[in-house]
Amino acid sequence: MEQIVRKIANKIFPDKRLRSIEDKGLIIKRNFLMNFADGEKYFVKFNVRNEWSNLKHEENVIKVFENNDIPVPPLIFHDETNFISPYPYIIQKQISGLKLSDIYYSDEYDFEKIFESVGVYYSKIHSVKNDVSGLWSLDEYTERRFPISPVKYMYDSEISRGSGFELLKKGVIPVSLYEKIDRVWSESIEYLEQSDVTMIHASAFLWNVYVDISNENEVYVSKVTSLGDVMWWDPMWDVATLLFPPFFEMNEKNINSFIRGYGNEIEYKKVYIYGVMQTVSALNGIYMEPKSVRKENWKKLAIERINGFLDKIEVLSR
Repeated sequence: MEQIVRKIANKIFPDKRLRSIEDKGLIIKRNFLMNFADGEKYFVKFNVRNEWSNLKHEENVIKVFENNDIPVPPLIFHDETNFISPYPYIIQKQISGLKLSDIYYSDEYDFEKIFESVGVYYSKIHSVKNDVSGLWSLDEYTERRFPISPVKYMYDSEISRGSGFELLKKGVIPVSLYEKIDRVWSESIEYLEQSDVTMIHASAFLWNVYVDISNENEVYVSKVTSLGDVMWWDPMWDVATLLFPPFFEMNEKNINSFIRGYGNEIEYKKVYIYGVMQTVSALNGIYMEPKSVRKENWKKLAIERINGFLDKIEVLSR
């Protein structure tokens, strides 16, 4: 693959001297970082798993982010001709930023400023509104690719037949808890489908959020990754991920800082309902989280979190 990366560098940057190539591995795409002699760095990302990602969709997302002043690494090139590479690829400029999950437990940083900036960033994402929910059409991003409700799809794939049922079969959760989760979700479908529809990240995990803290007076989110997951849906899905991040515990100060930066109304019943599903999914290991974020006590904390959400949903449903 490195030989292909060199050919791409020579084609796209003929006036630059390539100093080194770093293989960043494979998660959704196979990523390489190209380091040039002038100090500039660019990622080349190969779509080696077509069933997991679509580069045309990511290109559309980047354009919408740019049009709405949402920080995103600039798209330099997108090639699906297979002339140089057997895989479609995109090139993006590397921009500065620290991965939030890497610094979360550090004492060096002002997390009130950081989480306020996270709130501001996601408020911008959620300011882009639409009439229908679902995956973006590749031809017209305001249309949806499939005529299916994300709420019903997620209930079926993650509760009824997916992660929830898998946890039950494995004995991770008891029958009584599974039945309660299933009942709450099945009874909430109509309620959730009445939500406002905005652009959402849908993968607002702390390991996908990067912050620039080079100037302590101007802390901001410099980028988010997993742009291939961006879709039209309820903004409270992202809010649930950020207020109750899988594998992490948010303290009250950080929560309040996010809320202050976000500035929009938070519908807590929806947040808790989505939080149940996200915690169930995380407990079943579907999020491909970095090994560094996994904690030995996560299973216990996750089940406690699910029960806490269910109790709060019950109170708000009275």
